[in-house]
Amino acid sequence: MSSNHPLQYINARNPLIRQTSDSDLLHPGGHIYNMKTSHDGRILATASTGGSVRLWNTNNSQLIYELRIPPSLTTVQINPINESEDTEPITKHVIDEFYFVEFSPDDKIVVVGGKRKDRHEWDPLDDDNKILACPLVLFDLNAIVEDKDEDGVKDYHVPTKAVSILSGHTEEVLCIQSIKYNDEFYYVTGSYDGSIIKWKMKEDYKTLDGNFTQILDGKTNVVLSIEQIPNTKYLITGADSYIKVYDFEKETLIYEFETEYSEYCDCVRLLQPVGDNSYQILTRGIEVLHKETNLPSQPNMVHLRELTFSEHSSPVKSSKTKKQNQWNIKTISTFKHPEYLSNSWLTKINTSFNKRYLFAPTSNGKVFIWNIQTNKLAAVLHDHADEEVRDVTIHPTKNLLLTCGDDAKAKIYKSEPKEGRDKVPQAVVEEPVVRRSNSTSGPKLVGRKQTEEEREMAMNKMDVDETEQSLEEEEEEQSLEDNDSDYGQEIKTKK
Repeated sequence: MSSNHPLQYINARNPLIRQTSDSDLLHPGGHIYNMKTSHDGRILATASTGGSVRLWNTNNSQLIYELRIPPSLTTVQINPINESEDTEPITKHVIDEFYFVEFSPDDKIVVVGGKRKDRHEWDPLDDDNKILACPLVLFDLNAIVEDKDEDGVKDYHVPTKAVSILSGHTEEVLCIQSIKYNDEFYYVTGSYDGSIIKWKMKEDYKTLDGNFTQILDGKTNVVLSIEQIPNTKYLITGADSYIKVYDFEKETLIYEFETEYSEYCDCVRLLQPVGDNSYQILTRGIEVLHKETNLPSQPNMVHLRELTFSEHSSPVKSSKTKKQNQWNIKTISTFKHPEYLSNSWLTKINTSFNKRYLFAPTSNGKVFIWNIQTNKLAAVLHDHADEEVRDVTIHPTKNLLLTCGDDAKAKIYKSEPKEGRDKVPQAVVEEPVVRRSNSTSGPKLVGRKQTEEEREMAMNKMDVDETEQSLEEEEEEQSLEDNDSDYGQEIKTKK
């Protein structure tokens, strides 16, 4: 798919053009933390902390319907601590916040997870409603009921039978990965309770096959990211401030690598193999805040690393151990920029299908796009005001890129080569001015607009870049790759 995917280059010749604001996908009532396209590309799902999932038609950006847990399932039965035989369980209404969404392989099941809170009890330590045990929630799209009102307008509702609840985690569920292992299918989840759970599913992808299996190593506090190393039995995770590797089959921790991040390593992405038992990975992290300034204690960064491993591993090797004959991680390069401020957890980095570009959301409304091969900044998108951007996704078959964030919007960009377009939106390069903020997610940035002279210089630079790309077809592609803009152009909304 990578070589045939229409989004191959992002540079002066192939800019990303934001579609008009009318095309924004609105999901009010909370923050959009995650989004996924169905495997066939026809549906986009957005998960909101408002407790709903919206499904969108990717052909016309129209809302199909919104999924919410039926009221009958938004209550929990809690036995009092000192219950007697005559004590009745307490029924509590809960608040659901969805952190992620996942499609089953056949696109018929939508899986969500996140936080479940007690509506009537406050936790002073968290400064929030008390956390309850958080389940996985599975919506069967085939069981959604279509109704029409008296005017013939379509409406949908989610009956109780359309929802399955998988209970196992005791705190927030933060991440999910679909895994096929030995011809059996699993949802694998990580949680704030420090555990990983393997949910082996039946062929309908909604019914648990037996009991779940929990992986606990006795020292991990929070699991924020999970990936499977292809064609192996190993899971690579972002957990606490470490990169940790687990044996999926034996359910044991076999390797841990302490990162540079002072708070969390909250996202690990597999990039591509570089040899036998060797993979490139991308990681990002969260830094501890200075008490006085409320700023990150060190700059936010994304790291490109190489992981090498052996198929014959045993628990547990640490990066601190001098003898490392089975597992090793080395850092290849670092992606950083004075304006790259990304200190909010539950923020996900992503890559293009051809693994050429890194997409890194920020805490102040921007998405930094780096060329992974050259380490140059290709572009900076800035359309979420100063709100956190949480996720970036690429449509599997179309030249579309989508971003979402705390402004409750998903924004759509299209890769449009300059040939064939009547008018090219001008790129704006901003000179950053740091403005201190009370937000714990890091400082905000504002920019001053260019003067006419600066704009002309910037556009002249783009013209020079284009002139250099006048080779024949095969050579031109290499030139486009090597001449990504190194000044990080900000893309203006298409008028």
